[in-house]
Amino acid sequence: MAKQKVEQKQNDMTEKKPQKTVQAKGPKKKPGWILFMEDVQVEMRKVTWPSRKEIIGSTTALIVATLLISLFLGVVDFALAKGVQPALAGTPDIWSYVTLVIFASILVWVYRSN
Repeated sequence: MAKQKVEQKQNDMTEKKPQKTVQAKGPKKKPGWILFMEDVQVEMRKVTWPSRKEIIGSTTALIVATLLISLFLGVVDFALAKGVQPALAGTPDIWSYVTLVIFASILVWVYRSN
């Protein structure tokens, strides 16, 4: 019996028991918004910003284009108002005919260009 107890102890010692695995604690996982901001910072370093000269040129072109378009729309509005108002009032004058000719010409020009 003593011999059996000794053999049983030896078997118990040689028998591999499953051990608990301890996971190493690595760095904490960062929240999504922090990762996003880090990515934004990386991408912003890659941006090629325009020079002062390029900005001034682009701004000037934008202002000139805006002025030209507003001038064009003002002339069209004036012509339409002068041409349409008398016609609607029942007393067409020369502006009504001029307006009709101008806008008919524009319509024909657009139609033929397409």
